[in-house]
Amino acid sequence: MNYNKLLIIIFILFSFALKAQEVSNVRFEQEGKQIYIYYDLEGKNGTSFSINIFYSIDYGYGRSWKKLKEITGDVGVKVKCGRKKKAVWNVLDELEGLEGKVEFKITATLNHKEKRKKSRFNKGTNNIVVARNWVGVKGGVNFSQAKFSNFTNGFNNNPTGYNFGFVFKSDSKKVLGFQLEILFDRYYIKMLNMEDLKVSNISFPLLATFNFGKSKYRPIFLIGLPINLTMSNYDDYLNSFIGWDFSLITGAGLNLYLNNRKALYIEIRYSYGLTELLNEDYRIVKYGSSLKRNSISINFAYIVGK
Repeated sequence: MNYNKLLIIIFILFSFALKAQEVSNVRFEQEGKQIYIYYDLEGKNGTSFSINIFYSIDYGYGRSWKKLKEITGDVGVKVKCGRKKKAVWNVLDELEGLEGKVEFKITATLNHKEKRKKSRFNKGTNNIVVARNWVGVKGGVNFSQAKFSNFTNGFNNNPTGYNFGFVFKSDSKKVLGFQLEILFDRYYIKMLNMEDLKVSNISFPLLATFNFGKSKYRPIFLIGLPINLTMSNYDDYLNSFIGWDFSLITGAGLNLYLNNRKALYIEIRYSYGLTELLNEDYRIVKYGSSLKRNSISINFAYIVGK
């Protein structure tokens, strides 16, 4: 092929992108057997695009586009945004001849992973698209009202307990979600004329959650049914406990999304004991009283989305 044919080509370059502002300032120049295509790629710092360049020699209505193959430089996947991007088309390695009116098209598509990572919040709003599945750690303090029915002691009379463990959350695109926790739970029972009774549980709360809003601050309401397994207490009282109990949990909290994959939340919940803690012999014969536990807890968590 006569290289001079490349010199008389009339080029019409333009950009076509996922968003019009992403590709701009498109220009070209020819050097020997190669055509250099320059452009600016706009976007958030650190974002990358998949860049493809097409040509058409069927100028006008119904023209067909063919993807450039023998091209190097800033083209393909993971092209970082920035100015003065350059792609080099080795024309004669791909085509036997090229002349006349040639039209080029540049497409820029934000990479899938970048779509999930792009800006923490939409510009001009507090809206944020967050992950749907979360895992994290949590802890808090308990104010228990575990009491025998034949005397009263309120929330303030029992020593303050604590809990800590792991939390797993799954949120739907709408309001409803689910939450599973595995917690170590320590609480105390105030005894008459005796040392306070210390009780340790492994607790498995299964909760339905209701999430509201699209900003980085989102209220949450929850309701659920935990299963509590008694691990240990004072040896003298170990046999007096049934070993497990159920309760009903309700509560409310606030999610604070640091970005679309990291969040903090604070919550307050009330737990109402549904079952007796003592087995029948001890409840009736030794103590002459039933024992149930109600509690208020304040909890904090740090979670990471997937």
